[in-house]
Amino acid sequence: GAVNIVTRRAGGGALARAGGEVSHLWGRELRFEHSLDLGRIGWTVSGGHLEQPAWPLASTFAPTAYERGPLRANSDKTLDHVALAVAVRLTARQSLSVTAWLFDGARGMSPSTLDDRPRFWRFTVWRALNVQAAHRWEGETVSVDTLAWARNFDNLLDAYDNGLYLSQTTPRAFSSWYHD
Repeated sequence: GAVNIVTRRAGGGALARAGGEVSHLWGRELRFEHSLDLGRIGWTVSGGHLEQPAWPLASTFAPTAYERGPLRANSDKTLDHVALAVAVRLTARQSLSVTAWLFDGARGMSPSTLDDRPRFWRFTVWRALNVQAAHRWEGETVSVDTLAWARNFDNLLDAYDNGLYLSQTTPRAFSSWYHD
């Protein structure tokens, strides 16, 4: 089913909306957004949360030693996100905007159904952060856009001993941190 709530007429006033979904296997997603223009200043704030416990395998999937089904092993994921954008009209010809967003989640990497040495890996941390500022100057025939930004990516890949994803004691277990 679906619920649609309209909080404003097109083109006028503040926008506020929220939504959610529930999918098979009790996956869920919640989202929100709010934006408003007040003269020379405008902003948008948004965010959400997503959880997917597992992906189902096709009914025609032939079980293997590493994947017995009916759910794909280690196929879960979570994701949280939030964003903020603010724009200011400084003069008739100049504007400034600042934007920031963050994605933060974790996800499993399903083991191979064919490899005789299956890997039991997970992205325990899967994160991206962006911050940027932009300036725009508009002339009679030319406009100039200037953008400064910084991004940070953090990914922690953990390898586990077996399909329980609890221990990291054998030589095949490791942690690998990617930070950029």
